[in-house]
Amino acid sequence: MMTPADIHATSIGHIAHQVLRRTPAGSVTGITSQGIYLQPGGDLTLYLTRDHFRGPLTINIRCESGRFSSIQPGEAADFIEDKLIFEVSGQAIHLYKPLIWKPPSLPGLIRQTSDGYASIFHQVQALHPEHPYLPLLEIVTAGEPFLVKDIPGIEHQLIHLSKSLGTGTPSDIISGMKSILGAGPGLTPLGDDIVVGVLLAMTRTRKQVYGPGDMIHIDHTVLSAAEETTTTLSWSLLNCAIQGNADERIIRVLDGLIAGREIPDRDLESLLNWGSSSGMAVLAGMLLALP
Repeated sequence: MMTPADIHATSIGHIAHQVLRRTPAGSVTGITSQGIYLQPGGDLTLYLTRDHFRGPLTINIRCESGRFSSIQPGEAADFIEDKLIFEVSGQAIHLYKPLIWKPPSLPGLIRQTSDGYASIFHQVQALHPEHPYLPLLEIVTAGEPFLVKDIPGIEHQLIHLSKSLGTGTPSDIISGMKSILGAGPGLTPLGDDIVVGVLLAMTRTRKQVYGPGDMIHIDHTVLSAAEETTTTLSWSLLNCAIQGNADERIIRVLDGLIAGREIPDRDLESLLNWGSSSGMAVLAGMLLALP
């Protein structure tokens, strides 16, 4: 019998649900102000959070503030039937009949905007005029090599990637994405976040490069490179992106851009608050891949 003091999962991302079903145990690899990163052995990284935003790898939970304080980095966790049990703290999370979350179906045809997404840059600039990575959007929307803090040379790599996505071969596109993997600071480096945005937009717009097998080749090659060069968390997010999956904050903005809709400030703000600077980088990647 569960009590109000127990921790309950209210929703689980559909990919996280698959991971829990096939993996018996994991360990805590990181703790943030918003939640816990849990790494099952040899599988995708999961994220437990009290936040209400859902994602393919997210387990949303309902509990009192501070209930996670006894859980420590490195602590082992077992997945037993409908529970997730942390071995040292004894904390248990009930996984009984939560909502299994999936993103919406892939959107329809792309409706291009008359200003080529310049309005998105100005909208972001109005919301966060001092954001250190605002130049990423300037590069993407203006095609000019603005300097980016902490990532020397990435301005030229992004312009090259933009041209490759427009007229290049699959090998050019792969080379462009591989060149920025692992670049920049962050739990997920900014270069990885940009690639997540690119791959997600390519998948959700059903982008045809040259032939039907080209996207499979691009996805497989970039994913293999990421496994060797960047973090497990980034690799996990890239895995989701090639399936057209991401946090609902990202999907909401991307699908709005694909449909040619005006993006509400609240949705853009939610995306920009995803991670420390990841939201800005993912947005730049999505705009790179959209025509």
